[in-house]
Amino acid sequence: MEEIERMLDAAMTGSFSETNFNESRLSALETKFAHYLSAAEASSRNVAQEKDRIKSLIADISHQTKTPIANLLLYSELLMEETLPVVALRTKRKIFSYKIQKPLLKRNLKKDA
Repeated sequence: MEEIERMLDAAMTGSFSETNFNESRLSALETKFAHYLSAAEASSRNVAQEKDRIKSLIADISHQTKTPIANLLLYSELLMEETLPVVALRTKRKIFSYKIQKPLLKRNLKKDA
């Protein structure tokens, strides 16, 4: 029982290694435990890599959407300065009203990245 406690303590500190290399049950347990810890560590690395990849994708999407949105806002401001026919006024106001939604969109994109 003391040997199992030693194995668990070593595993918790990250310093576990097999010490018994014979045909005993303890040696078999150490081998299985070492395989389990190795698989758990590999799984943890894979999860961390996948998390980093997703963060990178979100940042890339955020960057790719910010430029077109900024351009649309610039064009809408330029339109507001122009004198247009009455028919185009409604469209002009509608385009400019999207500017109000920009801070919320930007905040959401930053939060996801």
